Amino acid sequence: MLARREPALAARAKYQQGVLYERLGRQPEAQQAYRAVLTQFASQAEIVALAKSKLTAGSSAGVVARKLWAQPSLQFSAVSPDGRFLAFYDGETGDLAVRDLASGEQRRLTNKGSWKESGDLAHSPVFSADGRQVAYAWFNQKEYVYDLRVVPFGGGQPRVVIHSPEIDYLEVVAWSRDGKNLLVAIQGRSGSNQIAWISAGDGTMQVLKTLSGWNYPFKLGLSPDGRFITYASRQKEDAPQNDIFVLAADGSRETALVHHPSDDSSPVWTPDGKDVVFASNRTGSRSLWRIAVADGRPRGAPQILRAGPQMNPLGFTRDGSLYYTVNNNLMEVYSAGLDPVSGKLVTAPAVVPERFVGQNSFPVWSADGQQLAYLSHRDGAFYGAGATTIVIRSMKTGEERDLPSRLDNRQLRWFPDGSALLVTVARQGKGLFRVDVKTGEAKMVIPTVDYVPDPEFSRDGKTIYYLHGIGDGGSKSVELRSFDVESRQEKVLLQVDWERYTLRHPRLSPDGRQVLFQMDEWKERRQELRVMPVEGGQPRTLLKAGDSELHGWTAPAWSADGKYVFYIRGRHELWRVPSQGGEPQKLDLAFMGLSFPDFDPSGSRIAFSAGHHGNVELWVMQNFLPDSGAAR
Repeated sequence: MLARREPALAARAKYQQGVLYERLGRQPEAQQAYRAVLTQFASQAEIVALAKSKLTAGSSAGVVARKLWAQPSLQFSAVSPDGRFLAFYDGETGDLAVRDLASGEQRRLTNKGSWKESGDLAHSPVFSADGRQVAYAWFNQKEYVYDLRVVPFGGGQPRVVIHSPEIDYLEVVAWSRDGKNLLVAIQGRSGSNQIAWISAGDGTMQVLKTLSGWNYPFKLGLSPDGRFITYASRQKEDAPQNDIFVLAADGSRETALVHHPSDDSSPVWTPDGKDVVFASNRTGSRSLWRIAVADGRPRGAPQILRAGPQMNPLGFTRDGSLYYTVNNNLMEVYSAGLDPVSGKLVTAPAVVPERFVGQNSFPVWSADGQQLAYLSHRDGAFYGAGATTIVIRSMKTGEERDLPSRLDNRQLRWFPDGSALLVTVARQGKGLFRVDVKTGEAKMVIPTVDYVPDPEFSRDGKTIYYLHGIGDGGSKSVELRSFDVESRQEKVLLQVDWERYTLRHPRLSPDGRQVLFQMDEWKERRQELRVMPVEGGQPRTLLKAGDSELHGWTAPAWSADGKYVFYIRGRHELWRVPSQGGEPQKLDLAFMGLSFPDFDPSGSRIAFSAGHHGNVELWVMQNFLPDSGAAR
């Protein structure tokens, strides 16, 4: 029935089924799904092309795709021009490190000490053309600014090229051909975003382009001849999708290279500068595409290069090899029956979504318990690209509908009357938005400078509780605030030193009198669950945990009667502790990647996210551009 009514949607669903099977290692089922796309949906040209790419992947003569390494944080990494080394962010300390891709040997180029000693970190490294230096961004936690630094690849003291309190965020893109300048993307404290050249010698800056505050240039790239810069930017303020542009290296002219309703991003140049390879979700999966370029302008239409899943190109080496990353996260929404008294499971957990599987999270019950809203991270949105779809499911009929909101949705809360959702947005005008559940119309409720994670509503809908991080000069703090929706008055309930603590997950008690939150202590690597009166006052500690459980608690929840607080340990076990204090109790529910539990008003049903947070894989593909790159 679905195939007759919506052939494009059905074809995409069948293709995504194959992708999911492939990621689970079930290759025969994956191949069967791809063949079904070819036989059942022959009229859907783009999906058929993707399925054919999957079925023939690796079978072409000479084409080689190899997995080189896997670890959690490879998104901000770079391969040396000769393909021998990878520069990357070392999650164990935050240092800049390099890995020999042949031998597997690793060493650090910086030495900041442990996380307990310093919260500084490195990211977005770039090798010089001769491979002798690495430029990178360095987050200075104490001053809350980003430096541009350069370190010798062979070892030595890093050199600060630029240090400015006006820079809120910085990414290093490329070295100029003569090695004298560095191409960077900058987010300023004033709210503007810039593409600029910075002298590697004295730090002087030449701004090439300034973008509006809501628009940031993503994944810039410099053409091999140094004449042009590619970058991706938002199509418009309320859309998370990107288009790709080519900017002259002197800022004199600009051309739209890829303009399409889908999300197109991460452009990289082939070694001969005649093509740009980019990631696109136009056929439902974040796959690799290419487009021919001449004199900074498009030459023909984009062509599918290699089907996903979730591919992000890092760049080419001199011999025409393309290095890219693949994300292997799988996340799903579940519901289960739970006895509110004993805490024992009554019905086994069952997957809630039926249409798009493997990329769903953050379920929240409506106040009447009749609807469940959750986020569906389609088209690569789980990894920062594409629109995150809000789905509302009727728990009575099982019917699901998608909200037409085009915001970069991150977290949800129901308005108590069920008319709308309070949505956290990270990119387009950071803040909290009210999204109408019938029309999808979005209106900003609280504008903020910083990303606002995980807000909470009072039961009457008149007050919002949220976390706010502020930073100005040497004074930084994280605040728990209340916001009166009618009067628009704010009140600071709690303030902690940003350099020592962070706050997470405010949760209001069922009677509306207390607010629960998690507080992490950076240097001592300690966590606490605390409770305090909503009108303010001294918090009391409900539970403590040490370094071994630093990442173990993910969004606590109150029981419906307020007698217990539920929390997660070890990222897979559900526990509860009496809200007045007492001995914690381990419950029956255990799931890999368990997070964001939410109870319906009766307290007898729990919804939660769970899944596999896999490593990011580094891959190399060779001999796949017969008419481009080094082979042309």
